[in-house]
Amino acid sequence: MTAIDTALPSLTLVKSFTYRGNDEEWSNTYFMTGDLPSSPASWKTLADAVIADEKTLYDSTVTVVRAIGHQAGQSVAVWSYDYLAASEEVPGTYAKTGALVDSGDTAQWIRWSTDQLTERGKPIYLRSYFHPGYPSSTVGPDQVAASWQTAAQAFGDAWITGYDDGDSVLHHRAGPHGVVGLVATPSEFVTTRTLKRRGKRPTTP
Repeated sequence: MTAIDTALPSLTLVKSFTYRGNDEEWSNTYFMTGDLPSSPASWKTLADAVIADEKTLYDSTVTVVRAIGHQAGQSVAVWSYDYLAASEEVPGTYAKTGALVDSGDTAQWIRWSTDQLTERGKPIYLRSYFHPGYPSSTVGPDQVAASWQTAAQAFGDAWITGYDDGDSVLHHRAGPHGVVGLVATPSEFVTTRTLKRRGKRPTTP
């Protein structure tokens, strides 16, 4: 295994949707406290529990296709599960109440505060982005829909409470070097996050 600078294990959830006419994947990696899940079954239990809550943050055009587990300090996965290959992909369940749907590279985030500061004395936050953006249909195009903020608050709080991997081990949202999330706050405004893969623009003759 190739060593990397991380002190905690992580779970990555890969999602897929259509962007500019092509299949596009994006992901969220959650570093977490607690011992490494002890078996493939424990990893799957943990992934399913997180997905059950995370899927409330995107609509049914977005599906969870893979989950990947990493050991602290290692770049090679110690566990993975291909939901798509197993015909178990998980569609989002966000109902878009009071929301419009923006383009694929728009997003909104959840931020977790911590009790740590940077070397310059600035607060350290943990942040996860979710696609696509869901602007409010009533307040204005810059504002995140209230229904998304409600779902995001619940998901953010669930990571603070902790997710059980089936071995009575609770995993809490953390940073790669061990700082732990304390208070979750959803974003107020729609933003953007560049997607890794984009459909090729047609060439002009």
